[in-house]
Amino acid sequence: MNDNEIIKAQETFLDNCAREPIHLSNSIQPHGLLLVLKEPNLEILQASNNTLNFFGLKPEAILNKSLKEFLDNYQVNRLINLLRTEELKNINPVNFWLHDGKKFVVFDGIIHRHQGLLILELEPTEVQQKVPFLGFYHSVKKAASKIQSVSNLNDLCQTIVKEIRQLTDFDRVMVYKFNPEWHGNVIAEDR
Repeated sequence: MNDNEIIKAQETFLDNCAREPIHLSNSIQPHGLLLVLKEPNLEILQASNNTLNFFGLKPEAILNKSLKEFLDNYQVNRLINLLRTEELKNINPVNFWLHDGKKFVVFDGIIHRHQGLLILELEPTEVQQKVPFLGFYHSVKKAASKIQSVSNLNDLCQTIVKEIRQLTDFDRVMVYKFNPEWHGNVIAEDR
């Protein structure tokens, strides 16, 4: 094959991939659960066929009910606060404890919006191993998001010291700028 044939083959392959309706799949992986919710009441409009495995209820039994019926008050309030976040990708993943009628089942959840609906993807997890990590992960993710949003060096340095101080709980964080003789000046500080 010459270069033109390779390029043509790659373009054909990419065109064929683009036409695959993977975003319209009628099924999900069996180890996970998918819910489509209507805000603000978190009404369950659609559910994957495997809800019996996770909720102890068939999909038809949970449709048109509020997700709030399967969460405790803490989870409901936390979810409502999380949904106020402008960028849902900044809060993912989120742990959920859903009640199956007998006990709470722990899930890692990914939340996103599509065409005015809330999509909640859930996968069972062992929460004992993940809770400390998720708290730190979200703190770092939030700090990184703030750092990435600044547009000049002074704001960048000031944001960095503030976020590092919050992450580390240090009393004082500084950024120094050094000249060629290694004499430094503080250019940002948070205390």
